[in-house]
Amino acid sequence: MPDHPAPHAGAPHSLRRWGAFVALTVGSAALAAALYAVVLHTDALDPALAVFYRWLCAHPVVTGLMAFSPLFAVMLVGWGYAERARRRRKQLADH
Repeated sequence: MPDHPAPHAGAPHSLRRWGAFVALTVGSAALAAALYAVVLHTDALDPALAVFYRWLCAHPVVTGLMAFSPLFAVMLVGWGYAERARRRRKQLADH
C-alpha cells in the first residue's frame, strides 16, 4: 500500500493550481524585467545612488552585515529547528 494516495487524473483543482502558478510566475518575471529596465534606464537615480554608495563605503560594518545576512538567517533557522528538536526530545523523555 502506498504511503499517500495517488491524485485523481485530471483533477480540476490541480489544473487550476498549476494555472495560477504559471500565471504568477510569468507575472513576477515580467515585473522583475520591468523594474530592471526602469532602474537601468533611469539616470535620475545616479546622484542618490552615489550618496548611498559613499555612505556604505563610510560604514563597513553595515556592508559586512548585509553581506553576511543570508548566513545569519540560515543560522537562525537552524537554531529554531534545534530548539524544536530539543523540546520534542524533552517531551518524549517526560512521558
